[in-house]
Amino acid sequence: MKTCSKCAKALEEDQFYKDKSKKDGLRPDCKPCMWSGVDKANHNRLSAKWRAENPDKCREMVANWSAKNPGRVKEIAAAHFQKNKEAKSAANRAWVLANKDRSDELRRAWEKRNLPLLLEKNARRRAKTRQATPAWADRSELRRIYIECPDGYEVDHIVPLNGKTVCGFHAPNNLQYLTRSENAKKGAKHE
Repeated sequence: MKTCSKCAKALEEDQFYKDKSKKDGLRPDCKPCMWSGVDKANHNRLSAKWRAENPDKCREMVANWSAKNPGRVKEIAAAHFQKNKEAKSAANRAWVLANKDRSDELRRAWEKRNLPLLLEKNARRRAKTRQATPAWADRSELRRIYIECPDGYEVDHIVPLNGKTVCGFHAPNNLQYLTRSENAKKGAKHE
């Protein structure tokens, strides 16, 4: 524990930047206090300039930090994705459409590497479908709908089996034909 010279709070030592010139090897003011007195716009401009002038050193520093902090890297990536979800999804869709062959190749390679995960996911889906099939559902009609599905289309649940706000039945009156792209866009949403 160390007491900050500005805010007088007793904090853990990781809340202070290192300073070899000091007796204890740490700055006297904590990180928040230090940054409160810094002209952030000027600091960011200088940092950007340094990064532009030292790209290799910057990449090396980021790689070292990332290797030491894998959990934090995941948190930052998840927060960034949540903040930019719409744009990221649109960019991913655009890339997939522009790189169809490469996308299919990557998907197949992922499926091959993660076969147990894929099998488990499919088993969960089958189990959920079985649970969502009511006793009164006409199974021969369900079979007919799947067999007669036109080429280029998929059978979709109008009210998803596992939606966020509502869950539907696996029954003939809850099925429709959609193209693969329409079905992917719809996902587990229900208007």
